[in-house]
Amino acid sequence: MQFRLKALVAAATLATGGYASAITISGLTLPDGAQIHAGTVYENIVTAPGQTLAGYGTVGQINGMPLSSYCSGCELTFTFGGYVVQTITSPTDVTFSGGWINFYLDGSPDFNKDTAASASDGTLFLTLAGRGLTSSNVNTGSGLLQGSGNGVADVDFTGNANGNTVGAGAVANAFFNTNTFAGADVLFNTSYTIYNNGSPLCPSGAPCVVGSADMHAAPIPEPETYALMLAGIGVVGLVAKRRRASR
Repeated sequence: MQFRLKALVAAATLATGGYASAITISGLTLPDGAQIHAGTVYENIVTAPGQTLAGYGTVGQINGMPLSSYCSGCELTFTFGGYVVQTITSPTDVTFSGGWINFYLDGSPDFNKDTAASASDGTLFLTLAGRGLTSSNVNTGSGLLQGSGNGVADVDFTGNANGNTVGAGAVANAFFNTNTFAGADVLFNTSYTIYNNGSPLCPSGAPCVVGSADMHAAPIPEPETYALMLAGIGVVGLVAKRRRASR
């Protein structure tokens, strides 16, 4: 009887563990503890308090693997805005307040760096409200400014926080509402280069900031995962009860 109980516990653990390792949302399968890497981010240049940072981009990888590994023939893009410059303590250190980020899942990839609208089509996937961010730049001596930034954000079920106007209805919001990072739902880091004189990398060759970003999240399991987990626990409890009754 002891061997049978151990075997059932192991089976229940393997079953629930396998399902909890990935979550499929509208055709995109996200691994637990996903790290979403934005392949390219385009944004405007800010130079004074009161100005607003905005931009768009596309996701290239999740947990180091190409997006195509998690969603065949799809595209995950994003837009952001509402990050208002609060302070510029040196020519290169900037703090922002507010902010919002919207993600879109598109089954017909059409992202074009010269067309911002190409980053906001498809299914509204995730809406986030920022808690501001900090940014630091380092002059490389090459005529360019390179730097990094970091911040946190929360799931915004209204889609209207901090000047966002997209509205409610993002399909993945409930999965990311975890308060994992000191009460926030998402932690992100960015790195970038400022092209003051324009570049072929920038939309239409205009001056811009081009970079990348890593978004750390911990999506919660689907309801089916919880059901399977509870079923496994129930089986183990029933066997344990029968074992005690047989003594």
